[in-house]
Amino acid sequence: MSNMKILILLVFILKLTYYNAQEKRSFTFNNDIIEYICFTNMSSGLQAFPNHNAKIILVKDDTIVNKYIELVNIKNQSEARKDHTFYYYVKLPRLKNVNHYITFLQKFVKTNYRQDFFDRNKVSLSLKEETIPFSCSTLSRLNLTFAKILVSKSSSLLDCKSRFIVTDNTKKNESFVTSEKYDITDHESARQQREYYKMIKDLAYWRKTFFLDISLGQNFINSAYKTSFDEETLVDISDTKSIWQFNIGYMFSNKFGGLLDFGFMSSKEQDINFSTLSGTASGFVVFKLGFGIRYIPFANKNWSIYGDLKGGSLNVKTAGGSGSISGSNVTESSEANNYLGVSIGAIHRLGKVVFLKSNFEYTNSSFENNIGSISGFTGYTINLGIGFSF
Repeated sequence: MSNMKILILLVFILKLTYYNAQEKRSFTFNNDIIEYICFTNMSSGLQAFPNHNAKIILVKDDTIVNKYIELVNIKNQSEARKDHTFYYYVKLPRLKNVNHYITFLQKFVKTNYRQDFFDRNKVSLSLKEETIPFSCSTLSRLNLTFAKILVSKSSSLLDCKSRFIVTDNTKKNESFVTSEKYDITDHESARQQREYYKMIKDLAYWRKTFFLDISLGQNFINSAYKTSFDEETLVDISDTKSIWQFNIGYMFSNKFGGLLDFGFMSSKEQDINFSTLSGTASGFVVFKLGFGIRYIPFANKNWSIYGDLKGGSLNVKTAGGSGSISGSNVTESSEANNYLGVSIGAIHRLGKVVFLKSNFEYTNSSFENNIGSISGFTGYTINLGIGFSF
């Protein structure tokens, strides 16, 4: 690639970096989801630093947001780099009264501050295109959140004679700050808090969703629960490792959910031919059904760490075979007991619906009588599977 082509590519990348930094976001207020756009001329490297300027711009219609962005998006690149400001374009929902509007704006600023960490002492608000029934008596409350409110030349708020109510004619170098003093955030603190709120946002993908996952695992019986080969059933359960696991559940919140736990293991009949016995080994079925809770303590991008605690009933049944030992027929047998299981695992989302999962699960369950070469189903399982959430 020639030097000229490389130079053109770098200029193109810089242009994208500085002039297309806009992001569509959403904000929940009174159970309503309000979508808005965050725009900035800064590169992603500069955005990572805290204490930039912030400006909330209220618009009448979503369709005119791009027009505002074109006005803010300074054509001269050197000037654009100096404009270290986050611009938030939002169309207000219909609210009951002025108190609700003020509360909305306050929460809107706090929500975006947690993501962008601008200087809360210098946040400005533009009311030029949106009329809200503010009165002079409400301005002191607004000044707690906004250092400057920009209005049209015909706005009645100018009659209030408040210093922070201004028009475009105000001198640019004039300093405005909020009536309440906010702490300045350092770079390291902003980085840590960004990671925390990013995790909270990622966890929100699980809130109020149903999930279904299916996995196949390798099961290992604890050696203390293995007995000698069962000559009555001709079954060696401890030698069979494949077990299917099914979970169906619902997340009540970002982190907690309930689930139905189902497990299934089986083996087919097989020929047995030892020096002391011969015949056809009976198959067996292990079936467990229970309930549990799921806890998701951590999420980052598409990854989540989770833990399950569950318990219920575990049943083992062996089927009679066609062979015989010492003149006695192979017999059917069954055992049942409760089980308690705990697992920890990871989930990787492939999209909003499909995810992959893996986990380590430990199950505790003992039987009154030995069955199929085991005295209990206590042991661990390593599982891999696929799931769906909706």
